[in-house]
Amino acid sequence: MSLAAAITVLLLGISPGAVPEACAAPDDGFATRHPRLFFSSSDLPLMRVRVHGGNPAVNDAYAFIRSRCYDVYASAPLDSLVRDSAALEAMINLALVSHFEATVDSNLVNLGRRLTLYIARTTGVTTDPFLTSLQLRSLAIGFDHFFVNASAAERDEIRIEAQSYISYMTTNMNYDIWLHSPYVSNKTAMVSGALGLAGVAFQDELPSSVAAGARVKADEFFQAWRDAHLANDGCYREGTLYIGWSMRNLIYYFAARKRFDGFDYATDPLIQSIERWVPYELDTRGLARVNNIQDQTDYYKPLARHTTYFAWAQSEWRSGLAAYMWEHTAGSLGFDMGDDNDKASTVLWHTGVPPINPAAMLERSRVWEDRGLYYFRTGWGDGASSSDVVFSFYSGEFRGGHAQEDQNQFTLAAYGEKLVFDQGAGGQAKQTEAHNLIRIDGLGQHNAGSSIGTDGRIAEYVLSDFADYVCGDAALAYSTHSPYNNPGVPYPWSDWSWGLTGANPVDHAFRGIVAMHGPDAPPYFIIRDDIEKDDAVHRYDWCMHVPSTASVDTGADPVTVVNGAASLRVYPLYPARESLAASVTAFDNGNADPNSRMITLGTDAIDPHFTLLLLPLPASAAPPEWSRDVYAGGVHLRLGWGSGIIDEIVMQLPLPPIGGASVTDPFPWAINTDAPLVTVRKRGPAVIGYTLVDGTWLTVGGELMAAVEDGPATVIFDGHRARVSRPDAQFRVRADAIDAVFYRDTQLPSHVEGEFRVSGYVTAAGESPAAGLALRTYPNPFNPSVHVTFVTPAAGWVEATIHDVTGRPVRTLARRTMNAGTHTMDWDGMDDGARRVASGVYFLRLSAGDERVVRKLVLVR
Repeated sequence: MSLAAAITVLLLGISPGAVPEACAAPDDGFATRHPRLFFSSSDLPLMRVRVHGGNPAVNDAYAFIRSRCYDVYASAPLDSLVRDSAALEAMINLALVSHFEATVDSNLVNLGRRLTLYIARTTGVTTDPFLTSLQLRSLAIGFDHFFVNASAAERDEIRIEAQSYISYMTTNMNYDIWLHSPYVSNKTAMVSGALGLAGVAFQDELPSSVAAGARVKADEFFQAWRDAHLANDGCYREGTLYIGWSMRNLIYYFAARKRFDGFDYATDPLIQSIERWVPYELDTRGLARVNNIQDQTDYYKPLARHTTYFAWAQSEWRSGLAAYMWEHTAGSLGFDMGDDNDKASTVLWHTGVPPINPAAMLERSRVWEDRGLYYFRTGWGDGASSSDVVFSFYSGEFRGGHAQEDQNQFTLAAYGEKLVFDQGAGGQAKQTEAHNLIRIDGLGQHNAGSSIGTDGRIAEYVLSDFADYVCGDAALAYSTHSPYNNPGVPYPWSDWSWGLTGANPVDHAFRGIVAMHGPDAPPYFIIRDDIEKDDAVHRYDWCMHVPSTASVDTGADPVTVVNGAASLRVYPLYPARESLAASVTAFDNGNADPNSRMITLGTDAIDPHFTLLLLPLPASAAPPEWSRDVYAGGVHLRLGWGSGIIDEIVMQLPLPPIGGASVTDPFPWAINTDAPLVTVRKRGPAVIGYTLVDGTWLTVGGELMAAVEDGPATVIFDGHRARVSRPDAQFRVRADAIDAVFYRDTQLPSHVEGEFRVSGYVTAAGESPAAGLALRTYPNPFNPSVHVTFVTPAAGWVEATIHDVTGRPVRTLARRTMNAGTHTMDWDGMDDGARRVASGVYFLRLSAGDERVVRKLVLVR
């Protein structure tokens, strides 16, 4: 018995050597209760057929773990099987092979029992949730599979030991902390999975309150993990390494719990949504590599190690996406991690459903706003690697654990090569200079690492078939640490003082990304930084990491990078190329991944307005024809793609040009705008797409293309539809090519007035949103209620009603005679049946006498 178990026994009032309350009766029903976690005795005939059946993945995985059991485990010292991971692989592998042979193999059962007893006798519950969780997991699996023919004393030894773990882990402050951010992390998932397995395995073996309490606490830990790190659409904040590891620990509990009482975690929409995020993280170079952000390195290959989710999802909802991911991480198109792979999950849950290429189900562009992550991919390969272009951008809120701590960073892979990359794990890799960010006076963002976090956010985004616009706000990342690191969070004694220094305060730090990816030209990316420390001149260095194997020519214009089969051209729109000090330095990232070369483009300025265009191409491809002109207040860049396709990029500046750039004035081109950035794609003279970034008007050739009447917004036209960044934008867009206007996935009400499609709608009675009745609504967008104020010039009949976007009545606010004067009322987001309505766009119709007005309301829950 471990020391922890002995102490627990004494605390519980059980004399040493005695058995818990539930074990006092004869124990001759043990064989009818076990095994129960992943299969029962009645399941064995089918399971034995399964491991020798027609699923090659299952057959290969079983053959591997069978060989490990007979050729390695059988002769290995027990301490070597426990070392580092408390028999993580060995215990489950022995459990399966000992039972799935033609008859139960008593030699392997005996080995498993000795291994379980060894863990019980040489380890014990500690304040370390990592090893403690793995130890309890092994005790539960071992007890369930290997103790049918054990002596009563051996069973009692494991029961008492398990009870000591459960008692400590469910009541001690050292485990309570893992329920609260910033501690909540993959370790929280480990505690949940271990307690859950114990709660199922030791039901009927311990007092009912103990086993039930373990399951209740397991679910509490799971909920804390889910709430803190699963973003609202399944994107995991700690990244690919930790989602793989978390699910490896949780899914065995999920499966056992479903068998035990039918509770099914697979129905959780966030759990299912994980498979719609992870494919974006796959590296195009194949071999199970992933984008090396989020404390992750190339060499470790986390999804090749932790394939549990991809096997289980096949079994639970017959996921073809999961089958694709399994094949590209652990299968023939991935990398075989051998012992480190969870091959037991393949044996238990891989079904062989046909893989579905993610491009058939997933969007090329995706934003996980709650996490602050954007991805664009041209697609996914069917083979081991692909030449797809993949761009990622991150700016998100820190929630604890291993969440990424440097905001507004980006990566780029294209044409079979890594071109711009992050640095992965390690102390050096956590600092700003390891990322593709901006340093000010040699300093980066706030000191971060080891649960000290910084905050960013996606301030705005618009996605379309022609281009995407995503803007990140990283001002807090430079200026301060996360509120989760304040003194006394989450406990009065919490001390984050070592990480509360090192701020580099800024007035603002916005990074906007325009990803151009329409069908008429190769994808490219415009990165615009609006960053200012204060009103004084400072040194700003724009930094980008490329492979150490790449050849870099910073003397060229554009700056040129060539790495293997791919090239990257960096066109500085602003500041002018001749006013930027360029350098290339070797960078040691301090981890096992290949090191990088850091390109730095520096200038002394108040607000440098860095704007650069990144164009990846196959190394053998000819670049487009291009020209750049600078005028007083902006820059015009022209790219000629051939076949009559031309892109024009116009950048407006509130400041005069930096340095000695040649200036053309007046503005000689056919594009005019007040937006800081515009792109226009033409086929001959015809405009076939445009982006208007944070502006109010755009003309091309003297013709108005788009206008926003109530303040700046982003508008993107893809040739058929327009998309806007604000649901309440009062827009006017040229109607000859636009049949609808969208805010994200919601089509906004609009109607045609002459040559333009304008916001709002006209009712059957002829109401117009331009009516003149004085009306004010605030706040708008709103949650949970909106305040309505209006003025009636004379007494009369007043009607105020709420309608959804289809015109269907939702709520009547007023329908009565009112006196002249000011009136107020509130809408609380409920319909006439006192039911909460969904988030979205609604319309307030107000009529008083002969006057009518319609006002758009946006409910955000």
